[in-house]
Amino acid sequence: MYDDSALVSTASLEHRARTLIDQLLPEQAANLDHDMIDVEVAASILDAVGAAGAADHLRVVAMRIASERSEAFFREQQEEMERFDAKLRAERQWIRRVPCPRCSAPAGSACKLPSGTRADNPHKDRKIAAGPLPAVRPA
Repeated sequence: MYDDSALVSTASLEHRARTLIDQLLPEQAANLDHDMIDVEVAASILDAVGAAGAADHLRVVAMRIASERSEAFFREQQEEMERFDAKLRAERQWIRRVPCPRCSAPAGSACKLPSGTRADNPHKDRKIAAGPLPAVRPA
């Protein structure tokens, strides 16, 4: 039977799983990417050879890694959205610093449509009048 206290690290567990896959399924092992083994396949093999504790541990580690990757991805997406929003706000402020020659909207306010409602985007004439956005140094 398998001794759970023998688990030293995720790397040693993955090595043991790869070794078992190589021994028990040599033809499938040739097709597997040894850097990224399928967790369920490895866990099933560990279960089959009586190493249930190792299989459970492998599943828990895989879930933890997936969770950390998801959190990191979410943080990256959140930071990217914040950078985009900051850039958009800076661009709007820059363009709104001049009055609109097309709709006569005063400096500091949004452009207006012919119906009198607020425009989602500034008129092209106002963008040209404002000139290019100066380069912003990263903080």
